[in-house]
Amino acid sequence: MRLVSLVIVFCCFLGAVELPGIYQTQPFLYMKSSFVEFFEHNGKFYAYGISDVDGSKVRKDKLNPNPKLRNRSDKGVVFLSDLI
Repeated sequence: MRLVSLVIVFCCFLGAVELPGIYQTQPFLYMKSSFVEFFEHNGKFYAYGISDVDGSKVRKDKLNPNPKLRNRSDKGVVFLSDLI
């Protein structure tokens, strides 16, 4: 995740809009390294998880504060939104 953050900050300083693409995150605390895709929609950037690097099974979003969403997959969910 730190790598993704550094990429975003670096691109902001350059004034670049070349953010869309697939990136590999760094493992952090209990989170594994994974692949995320950044995309642009209506002039803003978003990101969602594609898969874990080790190819492990998709997990449920069991830590979600909303009980109704705890049964959904942790892949394909937009976790960054409205980045300018």
